[in-house]
Amino acid sequence: MLGQFAALVMMGSASSFEVWLDRRGSSAPLARSLPRTLFDRVLTLDTATDTSLESLIVTDSKLVGSGGLMGACLSIGEPAAQQEALALIGSVQWLFIEASHAPMITAENIIALSGGTPTRLAMAVSHASDVNGLAFALQIGVDALVATEECCAEDAALLEALQIAKAQRLESVDSSAPSSVSDESATTLTRATITDISPGGVGDRVCLDFTRLLDEGEGCLGGSSAKLLALVLGETAPSGFVPPRPFRCNAGPVHSYVMLADGSTKYLSEVVAGEELLIVRNPDGRTRPMAIGRCKCEPRPLLKVAFELPHGASNRGQIFLQQAETVRLGRAVGGGVSVTRAKPGDAITIRATGRGTHVGRAIAAQVTER
Repeated sequence: MLGQFAALVMMGSASSFEVWLDRRGSSAPLARSLPRTLFDRVLTLDTATDTSLESLIVTDSKLVGSGGLMGACLSIGEPAAQQEALALIGSVQWLFIEASHAPMITAENIIALSGGTPTRLAMAVSHASDVNGLAFALQIGVDALVATEECCAEDAALLEALQIAKAQRLESVDSSAPSSVSDESATTLTRATITDISPGGVGDRVCLDFTRLLDEGEGCLGGSSAKLLALVLGETAPSGFVPPRPFRCNAGPVHSYVMLADGSTKYLSEVVAGEELLIVRNPDGRTRPMAIGRCKCEPRPLLKVAFELPHGASNRGQIFLQQAETVRLGRAVGGGVSVTRAKPGDAITIRATGRGTHVGRAIAAQVTER
């Protein structure tokens, strides 16, 4: 099925929200009790329909409209089927998903990955309680909800929930919230000031050992918030007490984010050998990808380094790092400072963005991390 759509790129508009009526199991006239103005399209198994709505024909897992192929129709009941749907993002105009298990998580995953692509998401819904969650998943929502004629005719609560969701989505089209989220480059570095350094207990910290050597001033971006990632330098500087490890970045405990070469983030607990991280040079922000050869996780004492941007309280972040002289943060003026010698008032190098993440992918939604 993937091959059938691989060459198809349809540029669709994602500015509106739709409600579709699923009539694939019905050949009777449309029930008079249903409000025709609520529905934007109707799903059928053939071209015959007595409604004035635009018809989408479902055949062989494909969605076909009056202009030809419109997208794909998939049933998702297990993770493998979700991967098939994710693989189609960017190559189809519409993905119509019927999720028998974990519909909310499925919707969130597809929404997060399809941002900035021409692919729009339609999700089947049969219960009123699921409407709001799907319509506003990740503060973005699916592009269409699809309900069967039988459910709409028999469940007044479902019908009402669909009407409310559509009205609310149409009202929010002009909202400034998504446009207020900045989309800065992952290579743009900025200055932050350390506000506090305190004990962080003992945690499972991860050393990232790369397959190539780091240059002095290079490191990776990590921290407790995907919006505010600090530059953790590699162990390239000699100390006189232990030999340098110019292939290593002591990146922090397992909960921390780290930025991959493709601009997405992962928890350190999830990073594995063979993945490529984004290596950043301080202070100019030049980058290169570098493969991980080993992830070394051990219990170690930690320090919590809190910092903030010049704008104050709403731009505060922190990073937990091993309490060791060889662990260094990039200075805003260049060079590095050991986490054991850093103090409040020191200026460090961070990467800041207004975008939150879902499963490591940046999304245009308001996300607060503390």
